[in-house]
Amino acid sequence: MKKVWIWIIAIVALFIIVLAGVSVYYSLHYKPILKKKLTQYVAGSSDSLYRLSYDDLRINLLTGTATLANAKLESDSLIYKNLVRRRKAPKSRFDIGISALTFNGFSWWDFLIRRQLHISELRIDTAHIHLFTSAITPRDTDRQPKTLYQTIKGTFKAVHVERIDMVDVNFQSSKTQDNGQRESIKIRNVRLRATDFLVNATTESDTNRTYYAKEIDVRIPKWYHQISGSVYAVSFDNVHVNTKEETASLTNLKIAPTISKQAYFKNDKENKALIFLRMDSVAVGGFKAQQLIRHKRLYSKEIYLKKGIASFHKDKRFQKDNVSKIGQAPHQQIMKMSQSILFDTVFVKGVDIVYNQFSDKYLKEGSIAFNNVRGEITNVTNDTTCLVKNRYMRADLDADLMGTGLLQARLYFDMLSKTGHHGYKGTLGPMEAPAFNRILRPLLNIEIGSGHIRNIRFDMEGTDHKNWGTFYFDYDNLKVNLFHPPAAGKNRKKKKILTFLVNQVLVNDSNPDANEVYHVGKVDYTRVPEYSHFKTIWKSLFEGIAQCVGLNPKYIPDSG
Repeated sequence: MKKVWIWIIAIVALFIIVLAGVSVYYSLHYKPILKKKLTQYVAGSSDSLYRLSYDDLRINLLTGTATLANAKLESDSLIYKNLVRRRKAPKSRFDIGISALTFNGFSWWDFLIRRQLHISELRIDTAHIHLFTSAITPRDTDRQPKTLYQTIKGTFKAVHVERIDMVDVNFQSSKTQDNGQRESIKIRNVRLRATDFLVNATTESDTNRTYYAKEIDVRIPKWYHQISGSVYAVSFDNVHVNTKEETASLTNLKIAPTISKQAYFKNDKENKALIFLRMDSVAVGGFKAQQLIRHKRLYSKEIYLKKGIASFHKDKRFQKDNVSKIGQAPHQQIMKMSQSILFDTVFVKGVDIVYNQFSDKYLKEGSIAFNNVRGEITNVTNDTTCLVKNRYMRADLDADLMGTGLLQARLYFDMLSKTGHHGYKGTLGPMEAPAFNRILRPLLNIEIGSGHIRNIRFDMEGTDHKNWGTFYFDYDNLKVNLFHPPAAGKNRKKKKILTFLVNQVLVNDSNPDANEVYHVGKVDYTRVPEYSHFKTIWKSLFEGIAQCVGLNPKYIPDSG
């Protein structure tokens, strides 16, 4: 028995020596041959569009490891132009540069006996990938492009990599539009990990895999991008996507203008608000990567927006209501998106929404704030196949109006309505009315001297052309102050006589009034086409307020 083990050990040792000798022989003689074969294969399989080059290829047959140093896969622009003329060019091409590509655990048994390529680990260090997409005439062929398995099945029955690590990947996408304009996106320092990457006859249709991998984990540390053809830039600090857990998250999301407010307002021809958006945290659950890959649809079960601010700014010195806003309500804008989306529920927590407007009459900026907005929005989609089953997007939101009064709003939007049908109902809890002076003083040159709001209730509907509904306003001790137009460098002076008359004759100081008559607002508001969706909502609610306090809205100055 002892001799048997001696023979076994001797055979194994001899096999190791032979493999070592083969490795040395390969290093001395076969490297140039392999390099020639690889470069010829790349050129031949791409109509000479791509060329492969590298500095060195080190292979250890004994350990099943290999390292490719300073590899480049580059496209030839002249050949691409020739393919375009022949209508044989793909819409996209790419250039790739890799500092080091290493694989470990190559299985000779699978390679020689089973015609399978099996690798334990593949690692790519410091890669630069540049994707070019052109607006060209499609290929002159009716044939479907080959799948990855169809490409490799003549050589291998399967390709299996247990783990792929890509470290410090720098990605750039350059897209040429039909009008010749070029848009470029750069993403730096990406880290990607993929596990159980498998290409065979069945994984092409495996819905549990993303790009043939059971799990893909992507991390992007920081990103900034100026949106092409826009005054805005988007940025974030960190993104993490995991396809197995179906999660995605990003922190410190910002969308902000790249020009000054005044420069924007002077050049704005569409009467659009200037937007500043910051979100501390965006988390996505139930993210279906396969929906995006196979059906081009961005789908997730839930999105969490936590702690942030969205501020909207307008300047009536430069911006006028002279552009039609019909068809531009939020739900109508969602339906116009080119990207198909489906979000079951969007949860909002701790978000401030502020609207600011600079008056052209009184040269002051007024603002209204909805603080600590929280709640949920459901069925956020523009997919008509889903909307046939449920056509309504709904929002159930609470906020602290002007930081004090509890506003509870329930909204619905008919996504398939040709006239933009929608509804909004809600309540406002107790608060002091002078809190609204932040918007009334600068924009209307009036203020609320006193007033206690006990409760507001409203139930409204609207379309592109009308808003209607019922408005209830319970309040006590309402007094208003009216002012002369401000003189340069001087404090405003109150119109004492007019203020007295308004408070004594025109305004009900409470509801029910002194005669115990309860006033209800019956709103029937015809929209001004140039008014935005939200301005139309405000105008219709204000009509209800005016009816409850006993004023005719046409006698109240317009805020612009």
